[in-house]
Amino acid sequence: MEIKHFALGYGRTNCYLVYDPESKKAFILDPGEESQSLLDFIRENELEPEYIVLTHGHGDHFGGVPSLREAFPGIRVVCSEADRFLLEDKDHNFTRDFCRSGKMTLEADVWIKDGDHLQVGPMDLEFIATPGHTPGGMSVYLEDVVFCGDTLFFHSMGRSDFPGSSTEALYDSIRERLYKLPPETRCLPGHMGFTTIGEEMKNNPFVSI
Repeated sequence: MEIKHFALGYGRTNCYLVYDPESKKAFILDPGEESQSLLDFIRENELEPEYIVLTHGHGDHFGGVPSLREAFPGIRVVCSEADRFLLEDKDHNFTRDFCRSGKMTLEADVWIKDGDHLQVGPMDLEFIATPGHTPGGMSVYLEDVVFCGDTLFFHSMGRSDFPGSSTEALYDSIRERLYKLPPETRCLPGHMGFTTIGEEMKNNPFVSI
């Protein structure tokens, strides 16, 4: 498994292209804005992106979906059913603030829930419900990596003052879901720098153990 990182859009959202070098199968996680660099890398390496995986339904994480659908007509968008209301509500999904094209709505192709798995080539993606920032916040766990969206950041945590947010749920998601993963698990968040579960358990000033 290889991971290529792109910081996209006004919010510098962390977008991840995850691929298997042998099969060339890939998925794209949280494309916050269209990116020629992302498209060029996919084509230069002859990758086959099968899915766009969204950790949650805010526009700074899905603004690049239309351009990717145009470039790869067979690609499928994956999101939590609990965040359907955000994808469909252009007044609350922040596309007005973060997407160059302005307000937009989005329909997913695959709706997932806690405990679901998705196979991309040899890669097995496990979905862990981590609500709080949004009701349908999802973290994606595979091998020794967890993509945790806007739930947990380096020495910080996501906001919980948005429509559908819950501070209590956010704390529970971090303590009872993410902190149950092995301490050496690499934590790749939706914004800011990378970290590990063990580092956050010891030194996160908001949610340490």
